[in-house]
Amino acid sequence: MIFKLKSVNDKCNTLTEFLQSIKRLIYLLHVNFSQNKMYQVDLKTRKCNVTVPYRPFFQRGTFPGEKFEYEGVIGAAGLPNEHVTIQQFSMNTTGGRH
Repeated sequence: MIFKLKSVNDKCNTLTEFLQSIKRLIYLLHVNFSQNKMYQVDLKTRKCNVTVPYRPFFQRGTFPGEKFEYEGVIGAAGLPNEHVTIQQFSMNTTGGRH
């Protein structure tokens, strides 16, 4: 699955492959959250279905205006698959600290 997100325009593109018995189905999903439309394109037949998105838009990553605070490693650093790098960001909002 290939996934691409453009949070500035609230758009999301996904290339998905399904296997149904011996059939191989490949779909391109283009979701435009600002227009509340989801385009499902079957890449074999070139048929396009337009529906509403199955979920609301979720902001991924950091929010504009956030400040980088800290980066660290949890677990055994230097050992393969035994550690995770974490990052902390902060931002002041009208409702308190985010």
